[in-house]
Amino acid sequence: MAATATTAEPPPSSGSVRVVSINIRYGTAPDGGNHWDKRKDFLVGSIAAFDPDLLGTQETLATQRDFLAGKLPEHEAFGVGRDDGKNNNKMAALFFRKARFEKVDGGHVWLSETPETVVWPKKANNINYFKVF
Repeated sequence: MAATATTAEPPPSSGSVRVVSINIRYGTAPDGGNHWDKRKDFLVGSIAAFDPDLLGTQETLATQRDFLAGKLPEHEAFGVGRDDGKNNNKMAALFFRKARFEKVDGGHVWLSETPETVVWPKKANNINYFKVF
């Protein structure tokens, strides 16, 4: 896959917030030439070009969250696996710029009648994250 990073617009004024959402595709997918190991550096460059204050990722595995957290030291990362509330399976990891936001509260719930409990074992669990800045 040949791809090029898109050049972002100039940084927003101090009163605005730049938000980026990216489906990064889970790192263990059998993607051949598009495997995570072959595209992760391009992704980091793309994120840097857009310089987000808030970054949301989808289909993220814990190893991918941790990789991005290491490459984005100005951001704090949060995300838990949908199958156990820890690191198991995909997550929608959130990253926020520490210089602009202070985390006051945060957590996760499953979208079900029992939001504090992992539901639908062995199926695609739906989870929701929240942060208060």
